[in-house]
Amino acid sequence: MPDGEMPVGTFYFSHGTGQLLFTTTLGLYEDDIPLLHDNFEENVDRHFRSSVLKPFSSNYEFVLYDCDEGGKESVRRLLTMRNEVQVTLPGCDDPLCRWDQFLDTYQDTIDCPFDEACENE
Repeated sequence: MPDGEMPVGTFYFSHGTGQLLFTTTLGLYEDDIPLLHDNFEENVDRHFRSSVLKPFSSNYEFVLYDCDEGGKESVRRLLTMRNEVQVTLPGCDDPLCRWDQFLDTYQDTIDCPFDEACENE
């Protein structure tokens, strides 16, 4: 790729378990009541259902935009979709999240010392 050019797309692939872990890391579909052995009736309409969240070909898409907002300097926004449906991430006002809101919400996850945590050399 020539110097200074941005990639058109970056793609990562994972298995279903990785998708569920990623969903949990994003904080999506969290329920107010924990699922326990004795409260099934209270959780009949729960949000986190692995049978629904992990279809055979599930996917996430993130699209980064540089938006011109009425003559001001451009503002970066991140559109998040799961299985081709827009989702609003926790900490964001709508599916087209301001980049600074995204960074504020997920900074600890982004700064994770992956190699250290996973004991990679």
